[in-house]
Amino acid sequence: MPLPPTTVRYQCSACPWTKTVALRGNAVLPGQFFTACPQCGHKPLQTDPPDALTLGAAQAAQLLRGWIKSDGSL
Repeated sequence: MPLPPTTVRYQCSACPWTKTVALRGNAVLPGQFFTACPQCGHKPLQTDPPDALTLGAAQAAQLLRGWIKSDGSL
């Protein structure tokens, strides 16, 4: 039985970098998993479930990116 996609919020404790990743399926694609901060290289990153507002914004941005890629216009 497949697991439902999860959403993860990555946060660096050494700099202000943060990223919310809304997975769309069971596969993790490049840019959806981080072991170190892409800005300062700090390891490990904090991972938290996002709050409702951040989750909604991440899912809306992902849908918009998918729509732009498939349609080619905006």
